[in-house]
Amino acid sequence: MRRSLTCIVLIAFLYCQCSPRYYSGYGKIEVPIILSDVVGEVIDAEERIRYDLFKGIEDFEQARFYPIEEGGLCAEIQTANYTLVAVNREPQMRFILKDYIENYESIQSLKRAFETKWKIIDYDTLGFPITKNEFAAVRSNSCCIAGATGFGLVSFGLAALFAWGYGLAHEYDDQGDVWNTAVLITVGGTVAGLITGGLLGRKIDKDGAIEAIKESRMPRVVD
Repeated sequence: MRRSLTCIVLIAFLYCQCSPRYYSGYGKIEVPIILSDVVGEVIDAEERIRYDLFKGIEDFEQARFYPIEEGGLCAEIQTANYTLVAVNREPQMRFILKDYIENYESIQSLKRAFETKWKIIDYDTLGFPITKNEFAAVRSNSCCIAGATGFGLVSFGLAALFAWGYGLAHEYDDQGDVWNTAVLITVGGTVAGLITGGLLGRKIDKDGAIEAIKESRMPRVVD
């Protein structure tokens, strides 16, 4: 019985799609974006260091930003050996970076206020913000539903067994009280399982969504 209930939980989590859809394909508009007059059209190596941009890119030389048709922008990054492209689907990223560059000095001491203003919840591998809006657009609730279902079924089975055992142990007591207690055990155990599974699944959904965004923004070598 215990093995069967464990299998239910495993099947529920295997069934759920914990990562949102992967961003595939984009339409680049061949008109460079000027994020701010402070840096102009090209982010050079000196500006990259000054504003702490494009983290983890070795032999960085320069970068340009281009809008994409689906909303957001792509960064074309030139290094000493190859060209990289990093796609960013956050519709407000152009304005977030403009604010970041033009107010860089003050933001260093007021980072929390900056993150609150733009609803920033994390950062990708290049150091660019991930916002609640993009997160909400790709997040799936499938693991939350699967977790609640799986844990709910397991907890119902265990609670029902416990309630049955309680009934047998109190077979000579007032059956009305025994029945009420058995129902409370079953319902309480099931609800606890639903909540536990839902919370666990929700965390998996959240982590999966953020990881999918980070993966979609990873720089890729282009010819």
